[in-house]
Amino acid sequence: MEPQPKRDVVFISHATPADNEFALWLALKLKGRGFHVWCDVLGQCLPGGEDFWREVDNTIRNSTAKFLYVLSRSSNSSEGSLKELAVAQAVAKKHMLRRFVVPVRIDSDMKHEDTNIELKRLQVIEFSRNWAEGLNVLLGQFDKEGVPRSVDSGPAAVADWWRSTFLKNAQIVSQDEEYYTNWFPITGLPPRLYLHPAGDSKVLPADLPFPATRYRDNVVSFASASELSAGRNDVSRFLRRERRSIPYSVEAVVSQGFGNPLLENNDAKNLVTELLNTAWDCAMSRKGLKPYALSQGRTAHWVPRGLLDGDRILFKRGDGTKTYRVLVGTHLDKTWHFAISGAARIWPQLCFSIATHIVFTSDGMHPLTSDATQHAARRQLGRNWWNAEWRDRLLQLVRTLADDQRGLRLGLARQHTTIIDASPTTIISPVSYADPDAHPQLDLVYAGMHEPDEGAAEPPTAVKDE
Repeated sequence: MEPQPKRDVVFISHATPADNEFALWLALKLKGRGFHVWCDVLGQCLPGGEDFWREVDNTIRNSTAKFLYVLSRSSNSSEGSLKELAVAQAVAKKHMLRRFVVPVRIDSDMKHEDTNIELKRLQVIEFSRNWAEGLNVLLGQFDKEGVPRSVDSGPAAVADWWRSTFLKNAQIVSQDEEYYTNWFPITGLPPRLYLHPAGDSKVLPADLPFPATRYRDNVVSFASASELSAGRNDVSRFLRRERRSIPYSVEAVVSQGFGNPLLENNDAKNLVTELLNTAWDCAMSRKGLKPYALSQGRTAHWVPRGLLDGDRILFKRGDGTKTYRVLVGTHLDKTWHFAISGAARIWPQLCFSIATHIVFTSDGMHPLTSDATQHAARRQLGRNWWNAEWRDRLLQLVRTLADDQRGLRLGLARQHTTIIDASPTTIISPVSYADPDAHPQLDLVYAGMHEPDEGAAEPPTAVKDE
């Protein structure tokens, strides 16, 4: 009887280059957990030619314990991926290997009927909703089925691979390096924060001239009662004018907070940021951007088609050359729109943290209603945008939205000009690096500026100025 070959390899098959980003992430995660992983993005052999296919065929037939097929719209019709799949299925049949082929799906909008017929009968592990959740399910299956691990893999092996593959020519240079953040300073806040006795209505009118919010039995605003109620006949619905408003020093709230039975320290700071965020939303609408609801009550504002000349922004780079970035375009059968969201911060700097997003519409005006379709489309388009694409669009859009050279004006109270600076805070690093083999997937210093974790109190994101 023919002896069975030793099978200890987790083979990752994927469409190149469309799914390289996920394949690299999955390969390093599995390698870090002790599995012997084969994937072309790890540089184990160079794609193309007979040598490559001979290596692939030999590995699948003689060494592979699990064949992971990255199921996406790209791999579903990729000649190379389907060729690897055919070899794997032949091996499974010949050696009677149960659950040898494991599809891992990354595109949530793929319908079952659109899946390649060779994969329809197999149990799919879902990565489309959350990569980390999919990995946990996959690792659980590996443990249950006793997939062997290798003494040559683990966290140290991943670190060695990283250094040898991408950092071999990197050199630390003793010179200053300037980085942008996504923190845009706020200046000129009104001097007072008012607590106005609230009227009977629990809901404030939507057309108030300045931002306001309910807090216990009060209405909180930077504007005085007369400024909020100017020209209105329904004042008694939301304000009790017969009772006196209580003013507080905004500087005191921002710098240290204060103790008071009516307004606790953390509440005071939260109210300041809430009013600033409301003013931001109003400013974005005033500039013609459209709202899109994110999770946890946050809102992104996207650039509609036709708002900008040619749906693009023209600007000069640091070396004086002129270029542009498109903010509205077409991807597959959908229209994509660049979007930003702003979150006011008090500590450690009074600023707006501005994050970037992509919103898809079916017709240039109405966002897709399916969250899953939005997510899948954003991931497919956004994975091809690297550092410069996100940075340029963010910086230039903020400058385009500015009311003058100083920045974007916020309407908080009458006769007080509050400005969001058109230029972000920068960070000076005392060291830099020279990396002739720079790889776009490793531009991690910018990670986080695009769609940060919802509700996370992330530090400022820095990005090297090119």
